[in-house]
Amino acid sequence: MTAPLSKERSAAAISASIRARRRHASARRVSRRRQRRRRSLLRAFNALRRIPKARRFDEAVRDRRFPMHIELTPGLTNVVRFPIERRAKPSMDVVREIAPDSREVSLVIESFRFDDDIDGIRDAADQDMADYIAQKRARQSGSKGWAELDRLLQSLVERAVSLCREAHDASLAAVKAQRLVVEAQSEGGYWLTPLSERASARTFYAARLLVDAHVACQRAAGASRAIEIAKRGDTWTPFDLHTEALAMCIDEVAARSSNR
Repeated sequence: MTAPLSKERSAAAISASIRARRRHASARRVSRRRQRRRRSLLRAFNALRRIPKARRFDEAVRDRRFPMHIELTPGLTNVVRFPIERRAKPSMDVVREIAPDSREVSLVIESFRFDDDIDGIRDAADQDMADYIAQKRARQSGSKGWAELDRLLQSLVERAVSLCREAHDASLAAVKAQRLVVEAQSEGGYWLTPLSERASARTFYAARLLVDAHVACQRAAGASRAIEIAKRGDTWTPFDLHTEALAMCIDEVAARSSNR
């Protein structure tokens, strides 16, 4: 009776030893996989640390790892731009915030050889609105007349904001098309001519919309000045830079003296 019991015990010990070896081997394999994953993550993290912060979001979006588009404020590398023109209600404050830079518009007109003359657009719109208000006062006055002027100004503001949106979207599309051309050239791709033609067409369209948006913003600003002067009850005079600067200085001095 003792021999069979010893055989059973030895068989159980052998099977337990085999199971223990299998568990240890499985644990070692899991440990090696974890170590490889940890090393790969560490290499990726070190590589990411060597990339400038301004390029991290751009490369992530280009590789389609993030489904959202990150846009930086023009002229800055660490400030994300929030598209207020797509959320806020169209107003003169929004127009002043998103209006194209006149210097950039002048360079675009010169580069693309447009025939647009952007000098004096705001003053002409200011004078035209002042003449329109003078004619309206002779025929109509009161709250009804001011409401009509507000509706007229709102239409100009909405057109300016809409054109600024379209110009911004067109510029992004043009930059994307130009980037595709550069990548195709660097990778040695073919069909470069259609890509170049599409990039040129989108660039021209974006430049045209930029000039139109600038003109619309200037007309809205001129009309707004004439309407504000009429609502204050002041006599309209043409815009003079020195007079306006002197008035701003006087208002600033008066505000500071009142705060003391």
